Amino acid sequence: MKLSLLHATRGRPQRALEVRREWLEKAIHPDDVEHIYGVDADDGPSIEAVAPFQRVIVLPPKGCFRAYNHAAAVSTGDLLIPIEDNLYPEQGWDERVREFMRDSIQEVAMLAVCDGTSPHVEWCFTREFYKQRGLYHDDYWGLFGDTEIRF
Repeated sequence: MKLSLLHATRGRPQRALEVRREWLEKAIHPDDVEHIYGVDADDGPSIEAVAPFQRVIVLPPKGCFRAYNHAAAVSTGDLLIPIEDNLYPEQGWDERVREFMRDSIQEVAMLAVCDGTSPHVEWCFTREFYKQRGLYHDDYWGLFGDTEIRF
């Protein structure tokens, strides 16, 4: 089961690189994890920092939800996991996600995930969810896209 990390980042090039490293280092099977940056076109320092890695440039810039959507469009994983610069994965996070989603992988399904360090809830979507419903509506700038998902 391949996992796609959809990493929206803006204005924190060093942190973006640290986050990528941390997620891959804490994965049990990092070779089965695809990591894709979504970077706004007007964020030159971040574009430059992540240039060696898979990325999408978001034009026109419109916040994290558009970045997630652009990254999802080029992803190939069975599960799509939006991440950001302030999330901290636990050791073995990839196996835990696989364990929880194993029986739902072919369905329209999602998993709510809390990193334990913030009040935020993040999501893991099946490819089928994305095919049928997309991720976030493009009208959201940086707030309330996750509220709609929660609803």
